[in-house]
Amino acid sequence: MPKARAAAGKALELDDNLAEANVAMGLVNLWYDWDWGAARKHFERALALNPADPMAHFEYANYLSALGNSDRALAEKKRTLELDPVNPLFSSGLAVELYLARRYDEAIQQDRKTLELDTSYLDSHEGLGFTYAALGKYPEALTEFKKLPADRCISCRAY
Repeated sequence: MPKARAAAGKALELDDNLAEANVAMGLVNLWYDWDWGAARKHFERALALNPADPMAHFEYANYLSALGNSDRALAEKKRTLELDPVNPLFSSGLAVELYLARRYDEAIQQDRKTLELDTSYLDSHEGLGFTYAALGKYPEALTEFKKLPADRCISCRAY
């Protein structure tokens, strides 16, 4: 993170109108500094500079989710997917947000849509596993977890 901060800081020093640099600094502020105000400032600046940047919407949604603002986070994740409908990261990101909102059936549908885009996308298999487990569908959860590499699925090692 210190290297990320230095790189984002240098980019902002050279041109503070770079949406990508604001997103990068927002990520450092959010996940390393735990400076919610600075993170919000950078994410909102990135969105003001480039409202069509799906990554800015995606990371702003993660910020909103971390603060417990599920409705706004869901709206941002949906916007991300509108901007880039074939990116499995954004598709599975929406599924994660639906899971966190306890909208499990919708999360399953979204993870399945992601797997239509990329059948090997591990985040969606993992997401399906957790969602099925949340619904008490343990055999289905285990089936999904077993699709993950052993080093990714700690809970699968016993099975």
